[in-house]
Amino acid sequence: MTLAELRRAHAELIRRAEASANQLVEGLTEADVTRITAEHDALVAEAEGLQRQITAAEAAERANPTPANPANPQQAAAAAVAAERARAASIRDIGTRSGMPAVDIQAAIDNGDTVEAVRTRAFDTLSQRSAPIASVRGGDLDETETRRAGMSEAIAFRMSQRAQDRVAVIAAPTERARPWAQMGIVEMAAEAIGHRGHLRTADQVDGVMRRAFLSTSDFPGIFGTAMNSRLLARYAAATPAYRLFCARYDAVDFRAMPIIRAGDFPTLQAVPQTGVIPAGSFSESKESLSVTPYGVTFNLSRAMFVNDNLGAIEQILGSAGTRVTDWENVQAFTSLTASSNLGPALLTDTYHVFDSTHHANYDSSGTAISVT
Repeated sequence: MTLAELRRAHAELIRRAEASANQLVEGLTEADVTRITAEHDALVAEAEGLQRQITAAEAAERANPTPANPANPQQAAAAAVAAERARAASIRDIGTRSGMPAVDIQAAIDNGDTVEAVRTRAFDTLSQRSAPIASVRGGDLDETETRRAGMSEAIAFRMSQRAQDRVAVIAAPTERARPWAQMGIVEMAAEAIGHRGHLRTADQVDGVMRRAFLSTSDFPGIFGTAMNSRLLARYAAATPAYRLFCARYDAVDFRAMPIIRAGDFPTLQAVPQTGVIPAGSFSESKESLSVTPYGVTFNLSRAMFVNDNLGAIEQILGSAGTRVTDWENVQAFTSLTASSNLGPALLTDTYHVFDSTHHANYDSSGTAISVT
């Protein structure tokens, strides 16, 4: 293949790779995502192989330039113009793909820099951008885990700054989150999938977000961790009434588990002259509890991410915290007032929680509560 043919084939592979990435849309199965990702990676690998051939062909062309025909000055001038256009196009392509500033790309063209020299600078630019941002000490998280945790903390920090009710606002980003604290959602998604270069068009931004959420990247987990952090902070800040009289128990699974509750501490008794301290006793009660899972899904629009609208997402999470605690309140009081306001029956004595005869804590006449 000639150098021109290699360049055309390389451009076609790049076009097919971008088209393959654009196939990652919502609603795909995991198998389809895996297949499309594998096809995309194969096209990129083939394009990289062609790029190496192009580099070798350009080097050979420089080492053995085709002599111009002095008898045909118009042909020589046309060849020179074509060569200059090819040089400028190659420099512009390399610079754009590596994320070099547009000013540097134009300067390289104007100064007559060779394609090989620009390619070397572009490689240096990519290497610097790929360098670890956070230093990792022995025993700490590795670089990947540090980046994931830092991005999640940065998103949680930025979301808290947009909380209109100022609930659970984070005063400052953590040391680990600082490198990403000023980044937008799209920028973090691009870094999470390894995207290089500037995002100039809406199609590029949309493609990055699709790949970030529909491929095997870390970004869904990164954003999910940030949302869970904000949900937990808002949930902890709520003060539903049932927490004033309910105790918390932790379960390891969904099976019924026994709960042993010791009675009140024994009343102190006088010590006789013999010095023998009287033995006290306390009662026990045995009940049972089990965990029932509840949940709900909700969708965040693509526009929220593309527009970096963390304020709207934080508002949704804010109402979720209030709605969940209100729901818990309803569940607690519904259980407490079951069986015609007598409450559930206890396993310890088989009587309801509220029982006028055995527990002396219920009066159906509606009289005021007394000490008795």
